[in-house]
Amino acid sequence: MIANEIFLNRAGILRPAEAIGQRIYFGDSQQFATIVDVAKNFNVNSLHQKIDPTLIQVVPNNFYQANIKLQSEKRDAESLQSALAHIEKAWLAIFPNQVFDYSFLDETLAEAYRSEKRTAQMIEVATLLAVLIACLGLFGLATFTAEQRTKEIGVRKVLGASIASIITLLSADFLKLVLIATVVASPIAWYAMSGWLQNFEFKIQIHWWTFALTGLLMAIVALLTVSFQSIKAALRNPVKSLKSD
Repeated sequence: MIANEIFLNRAGILRPAEAIGQRIYFGDSQQFATIVDVAKNFNVNSLHQKIDPTLIQVVPNNFYQANIKLQSEKRDAESLQSALAHIEKAWLAIFPNQVFDYSFLDETLAEAYRSEKRTAQMIEVATLLAVLIACLGLFGLATFTAEQRTKEIGVRKVLGASIASIITLLSADFLKLVLIATVVASPIAWYAMSGWLQNFEFKIQIHWWTFALTGLLMAIVALLTVSFQSIKAALRNPVKSLKSD
């Protein structure tokens, strides 16, 4: 049989070379198999679980399924059905009394993480809606602010303020709000994601730059959203803004 590295650690074997030739007894302790090789650790279960001690042995009398690798070329429905028909014919010729049933490995793996994919899709949709609503709110608030500060902008332009300085003036307040929102939301997001990742034995590390990059992207989105009204207000003729005074 072939043993994985975790099995050796549990058995107290320090080096793979020491395991070669050792007997492993099982069942009623009268049956045994000899270790002929050591495999690196690999997942035999979901990534939610730890890698278990694993022994791989060929026992022909216990065969109840077969794994068949199909050619990747010409992966269309017609060739797939032809391959399945050929496999079924060979199966029934060898095991005429056994039901032929099959499944695809990629579909089985996808089913194991269907809930995670569904959660990811829900988060993506919710994020897009939240960003859209936030942008609409920012656009409305920028329009309202620009209208309220029309006279102030006119006075600043008369006194020599540049268009860039006026755009910066109108955009700075919104960027401050984005910065505050990022500071408040980042710890909450980190806590939520860390809790979710605890469900996996193998997981990534959440780095600080992820939140910094997210905050930067949100600032860019906010800046693009309010820039239209800011530029429009900055280019407005100050004479029209101040003529009522």
